[in-house]
Amino acid sequence: KHIALKLFFKGAYPALPPVHYPVVDVRDLAELHIRAMTAKDAGGRRLIGAADTLSMSEMGQILRYAFPEYTKKIPIRTLPGFLVRLLAIFDRALKSVVPDIGVKPVADNTYVIEMTGMSFKPAEAAVRAAGQSLIDHSLV
Repeated sequence: KHIALKLFFKGAYPALPPVHYPVVDVRDLAELHIRAMTAKDAGGRRLIGAADTLSMSEMGQILRYAFPEYTKKIPIRTLPGFLVRLLAIFDRALKSVVPDIGVKPVADNTYVIEMTGMSFKPAEAAVRAAGQSLIDHSLV
């Protein structure tokens, strides 16, 4: 959802859809790929690469706290689901999140940690790192 975070910083939306997504630091995901290639029991298995699940509003709050100079642009309010569905008729980006309204996926990575010895960074840290990366690369 790096693209979503970029839109947060740009103030593209005044409020956020009521959706949740599993979050992982891209560096952890790269490490997991390497560990999966060498783990004895990983062959042919799907490995969940996620630290935790956050709502879009929680991501906005994390970014506001970490980057106070962007506070005015980063939304934290949540739109009602029915309004998102209505606006999605006119906004393609919102249309893509409609199936996720009201769903909170739980990323149980216990078996991945046991199989690979992987240790995931907290989701909050991943969001902050993604925000910092956007700033460092002048993408916001």
